[in-house]
Parts: sequence; structure tokens; C-alpha cells
Amino acid sequence: MNHRLIAGFGNACWSIAITFGLIVGCGLAALPQGVSGDEPTEPKKSAQPDAEYIRKLIPEKILGEYKGGKLNALNVAGRPGYVIEPTGPVDPQRRWIWIFPFWLGIHDGHGVLHHRWYVERYLAKGFHVAGINVGTSCGSPKGADACQAFYALVRKQFDLDPRARLLVQSNGGLIGYGWAMRHPGSVERIGGICPATDFRTWPGLANVINFPDKGLDYGLTLAELTERVASFNPVDQLTPLARRHVRLLHIHGDADDVVPMKENSTELARRYTALGGSAKIVVIERLGHGGQVLYESQPLLDFLLDERESLGLEDVATRESYVLRLEVWGIEEEVDDGQAIEEKLLRSVELLVEPNRPFFGKSDAKGVTLDVRGKLVTGDDPAKVTMTINATLRNLNEQNEGELGIEEKTQASTTVAVTPGKSVVLGGFKTQRESTGKPATREQLRLRLTLLLPCVRED
Repeated sequence: MNHRLIAGFGNACWSIAITFGLIVGCGLAALPQGVSGDEPTEPKKSAQPDAEYIRKLIPEKILGEYKGGKLNALNVAGRPGYVIEPTGPVDPQRRWIWIFPFWLGIHDGHGVLHHRWYVERYLAKGFHVAGINVGTSCGSPKGADACQAFYALVRKQFDLDPRARLLVQSNGGLIGYGWAMRHPGSVERIGGICPATDFRTWPGLANVINFPDKGLDYGLTLAELTERVASFNPVDQLTPLARRHVRLLHIHGDADDVVPMKENSTELARRYTALGGSAKIVVIERLGHGGQVLYESQPLLDFLLDERESLGLEDVATRESYVLRLEVWGIEEEVDDGQAIEEKLLRSVELLVEPNRPFFGKSDAKGVTLDVRGKLVTGDDPAKVTMTINATLRNLNEQNEGELGIEEKTQASTTVAVTPGKSVVLGGFKTQRESTGKPATREQLRLRLTLLLPCVRED
């Protein structure tokens, strides 16, 4: 079975041939069979999976055992959910993967843990893993509200990073994208496994009305939904994600007749790149809506766990907006020679900024508060912009053993030249503690700035 990576649209495509043993019928489409929902204006309808097998996929209890992970069962307004905590070293930023549909990360009703290969690798990297049961809600606003309540709970209870990384599969595409498009600032990237993104192709407009449980439905008639498709359909609501620079990667079989690749992944990527976003598809040739390769995809795993993805350097002076990434690092170093003994990333935040307009942002987590204000100015050199910035760092952890004890200190306004894709470090903020041992050490906070390439803003 061959993989083809389609990078962007309008760029050259290339192929990498990989051979896999194929296991068909792995229950990818966790979806009930229902009304056909054919409308004259809809794209080609997809096939439907076995209803009884699908019905039994949804587990009655939250169960699962993992190498390197501890499962915590949750209840959010009567809906079961979970967070799997890594039992080894935890990612400093407490990043996490949110799985849609939820049961792929735990034992399903048949006792199978479909995403074990992925989940245990997330845990090994120190990532948390989460999921909540919102049924087959097809991206409804009420389903998104239930997801948002879960997001707020797990963020607070487990101190997770504010920007989740989503893994959406099959019908989970509608659910995950349905939440993400309403809360784009809470999403860092989205990885998809043959995800439904156009509900006209799966499950069809009539089933979008019929499938969701009461309380998670659209509350519309078929005629009303038909009139308002573009307001709810994920493939029609991509602009908020593109403006936030949310990166997308899907793996999809080109013979999928349940969730057709062309109408879902390919069309979504075409529209997203036209908006200035980053979207890629790993095409698996001759594969339908199932197969072990979908459950052990190294490209997908790499995408979800990578620190960052190269955006490519281009002429930034012609663009209208920029992403500024700010990272707060705690540094322990020797007093005499300034040699770093330990460096720890304490916090990171991204801001959408525009040239020649003031920007400001604030991040407050784990006792470290960052306030930043500044302005970007474009000049004659298209590869650089000039930034005037004023940053204030506060550390509230003076009394916590093992934490940095940095007093409040304001960095005076500084003007620096920033090259897209490269970092600029603003120097040490004054410390409260200096050891008198040998060698003598001191602790500092440093602010690292990275300017990322901008997206194209729509009028």
C-alpha cells in the first residue's frame, strides 16, 4: 500500500512507497446506520458500516490500562470522559492530545483499545491524553458546548496547556472540528484519520438531524439546516482556524467510500491553504475506511508530537499579520562564567500581531506571570521586522521549594530586529537568589521571542 504526501496545493507533490499488511474492518466509522438523507444538491453519498457492530463499540464504562499512563475517569454534566496522565516525566508545558471520538483512547465495548499504539507514544513523550463522550453529535453547537465544558474542567483540574492538539477520526472529524471552529484560540493543531469534515457527504443532512442524542442535536428542521449549511458545516468554517495558524494534517485512504477523501480531506485542505493556512494530506492508495496502517501512522504521530513544524521563509513584508511566540525560560547558571547548568521552559504564549499597531498580551500560569506590550515596524528589508517591546515578569513561587524565586522586574523598552523563524533572547531578569556554594550559582528568567510567518487575512 502506497503513501502519497500532498503538501499544500499549487506545490509539487511527491510519492513515497511503503508496503503494509492491511487488516480491513477495524471499526473506524463509529457511526449508527440511519436515514439515507439524499438531497439533490449534495455530493456523492457514502456507504454505511454495520450498525450492530458500531452500536457495541461505545463502552458503558471508562476502562483502559497503559504502559506509562494512569487513567482517570471523569463525569462532566452526566457525560463520561477521561484524562490519561503520564506516569513518567511530564511535558514541561503539559501539552495534551484530545481524541475524537472518545472511545478510541480507551477499551471500546468489544474490549479493544484501538489507539494503544498512539496513546502509549503520547504518554512516553509526557503528553496527557483526554476524551469525552458527546455521542454522534455531528458538530452541533450543543455538542461543542459539552466539549467546551470538558475543556474547562480538564484544563483546571490537570493544569493542561491552553491549546489542545486534536486527533479526529471518522465521525470524530465533525465533532472535533465543530468545537475547534468555535474555539480556535484553544487549538494548536489538528491531526485527522479519514475524518468527516463535510456533513453533506457523511452522514447526509437528514442524518445530521436524526443522529445526535436529545440535548446534543441541532434543534432544526431539515429545511432549516439545508438553508444554513454553511453556518454549521466544518468545511465551510475554516477561517477562524487559519487566522490562528492552526496546522492540519490528515491521513486518508483514496478508496474510502464511507467518508470519501475527495469531498472531505482534499476539499478541506484546498480551502484551508487558500486561506493561508497549513494543511497536508497523507494519501494511502487503494485503502478504504479501515486498515491497521491508520492505527500506526508514523507521519501522523510525528505531526502530533513535533515541537514545531517548519513554515518556510518567504517575503513577510507583503503580509498583513504575524504570529509572535514568547517563551519564558528559567535559567540556573554559574556566577563566575555564566555557564548554564539547567534550562527549563516555564511558559509559552503566541500573539497575533500586525505591523505598525500596538500589541499586548498576558499569560499567567504556574506562578509565572508574563505581561508584554510592544509594536512591530516593517522596513526596507523584507526578511526582517523591527520590534519595540516592554515585558514584565513576575514569579509568585518564592516560597515553593524547587521553584525559581524571581522578584518582579520590568524589562525596559528594547528595540530588536527579528528574522522570521529565528529566535531573539531578551536577557536575564534580576534574580532573588544566588547560592554561596562552589561553584556559586544564580537563577534568572529569560524571554525568548520568535516571529513566525503570517497568515493572509481575509477582508
